[in-house]
Amino acid sequence: MHFPRLPLEAFAQASASTEAHAVAEGGRLIVSNERAAARGARTGMSIPAACALVPDLVYRPRDHAAESAALEQLASWALQFTPGVSLQAPGGLLLEIEGSLKLFGGIKTILSMIRRGAAEMGYTLSVACAPTVAAAWLLARAGSEKIVSCKRVIETEVAALNVRALDCDAKTLETLAAVGVKTVGEALRLPRDGATRRFGPQFFEQLDRSEEHTSE
Repeated sequence: MHFPRLPLEAFAQASASTEAHAVAEGGRLIVSNERAAARGARTGMSIPAACALVPDLVYRPRDHAAESAALEQLASWALQFTPGVSLQAPGGLLLEIEGSLKLFGGIKTILSMIRRGAAEMGYTLSVACAPTVAAAWLLARAGSEKIVSCKRVIETEVAALNVRALDCDAKTLETLAAVGVKTVGEALRLPRDGATRRFGPQFFEQLDRSEEHTSE
């Protein structure tokens, strides 16, 4: 379960407002509501650029404590579906639902209940299922919302995902776009030494975890 707008939706008033709202960190927008996005405010945009497009934009600094509190509340709510709930900070939950399938009448029923419940609480949700944690998380971050039940197809599914599914900062994503890397599969094929110097060791650490899980 990935909550892409959690930094904004952790503030109930801003989330429900019909005005243009956004949350910023490091001088750039990290999330905006639908009204702001419709007027051109985009993730990664500098605050001055966003305000030039949306003069009445209301933005606030990111509040990690508020996000953590909201995520913990969501984790408590998710326990109704399975006792196997863990936090995937800063914006997600991991649920082990295999043991709950018969109880709830199958995976589609559980996912439907999860989506409906999250929407009722005012949260935007992307949810995906896969036999491995890494694959399920990347699919959810990408907004793929797929149910992948066979390990043999995981590698293909993950490789096709947009590179934005990876946990990278805005600068790294801009650099990847500049060199023509659009998918996770293309990122995996980058020359390791040069990419490590440019993006840091953490970049390939998450790619390696993805590759290890998807090759099972």
